[in-house]
Amino acid sequence: MRDGLHSLGIETEFIWIQVETRTNVSIVSSSQNRYVKVNEPGPTISASEAVDLLEKVRTLARPGDWWVLAGSLPPAVPATIYADIIAIVQSRRARVILDTSGEALIHGCHAGPYLVKPNAYEAHKLTGLPVDSLEQIIAAAQAVRELGTQVVVVSMGKDGAMLVEDGQAWIAKSPKIEERNPIGAGDSMVGGLVWGLNADLELHEALRWEVACGAAAASLSGTGVGSRALVESLHARVSIEPVEQHTALV
Repeated sequence: MRDGLHSLGIETEFIWIQVETRTNVSIVSSSQNRYVKVNEPGPTISASEAVDLLEKVRTLARPGDWWVLAGSLPPAVPATIYADIIAIVQSRRARVILDTSGEALIHGCHAGPYLVKPNAYEAHKLTGLPVDSLEQIIAAAQAVRELGTQVVVVSMGKDGAMLVEDGQAWIAKSPKIEERNPIGAGDSMVGGLVWGLNADLELHEALRWEVACGAAAASLSGTGVGSRALVESLHARVSIEPVEQHTALV
């Protein structure tokens, strides 16, 4: 994993553990355009290794940085660890984007990250509210905001994404693509979002890049990610508009 990341020019700061990292398997049918995703739970992390991770975060967090905390937690790691990391990072005047689910998402929201990115189902599970219409999704996103985060982006698959901040909601509609494999599209969306935010774009403009990156990944076979040229071509076809708030944000 380290060598693969380095080959892409990505620096790493790993905490080395005593067992192997997990392997996730994606089985894609080229003839029927179907896929199966099989995720291992991951290795058991010791308490000392978790402490080492938090110490590493303390040494790395710098003002103005963006941190993405994403994915499920491995066995034995407390559900509060993302919340602990958020507290450390944001005390250094950096900002956190949180993309997880379950108890880790609940604790993480209460820690006050800058932005959380649930999908519609995760927003429903978190709030208990229905998400069958745009207005219901806005209401659920606002309920997530009230847990402590500033901005909520709800991914809606082929329908795009909804962004809700203080007093404003935007919807970005995904361009039509031939969907081949959506595995990794959500992660690509977060990548496009944080790229836009790091470039100091307005939130709704960063949302446009988010949807373009997700669509690019979903349009490819296997688990590849879109090239810059593909993302840019899709970005030009992403429509974005403010959503009438009605009573959802009152």
